[in-house]
Amino acid sequence: MEKQWEVILEDLERNKADNDWVTDETLLAGQTLENRHLLKHFLILEKGTLHLENQNSQILQFFTTGDIVFLSPYDMNVDTQLKLVCDQTAKIVFVDREYFLNFAANKASYMEWLLTSVLSNTSALCFELMKHDLPADERIVYTLQRLCQKTQPVAKEEYYEVPNFLNKTKMAQYGAMSRKNLYNKLEVLEENEQVKQKNEKVFVTTTAI
Repeated sequence: MEKQWEVILEDLERNKADNDWVTDETLLAGQTLENRHLLKHFLILEKGTLHLENQNSQILQFFTTGDIVFLSPYDMNVDTQLKLVCDQTAKIVFVDREYFLNFAANKASYMEWLLTSVLSNTSALCFELMKHDLPADERIVYTLQRLCQKTQPVAKEEYYEVPNFLNKTKMAQYGAMSRKNLYNKLEVLEENEQVKQKNEKVFVTTTAI
């Protein structure tokens, strides 16, 4: 069964009068999306994983299949401070904002989808920012749990398997700490059975902190 965003994309593609109104691009892991794409368009992530990071390489938020980024970094005057980086090969669809808003004016369900998606993103970012109030060990568990819940909702044996793309460097950037501190905290968390490490894989408990 098609998801709502897939139906919307098909409808927009079928009815566009200009090829520039709906375009797509594939990014490979490690590539950065040029912010100019978001000047007139918003993006829908058709597949893959992206993350938003600041100029200090701190990871602020992850985006997965079906997520959107609607606001333009230029409108918020952060085009030189924030960037989207690909973690897993991603297919990104760019939709002209004006085209979508005009098209959705007669389709209440489309506008409702947009508002729900934007609110979901805002809420997710707020939860991400809340982690900075937590002690370092709890912050690690919290951030890993949130990412795992977003990428793989089904857990095995009371643990989530952390995605392979989140290596220790990214883990430190996402948890807002140094790699040295991360390694020390992972050892403590492993002793407390909140984290497991096996064959270069990391697993985090499903139990809420």
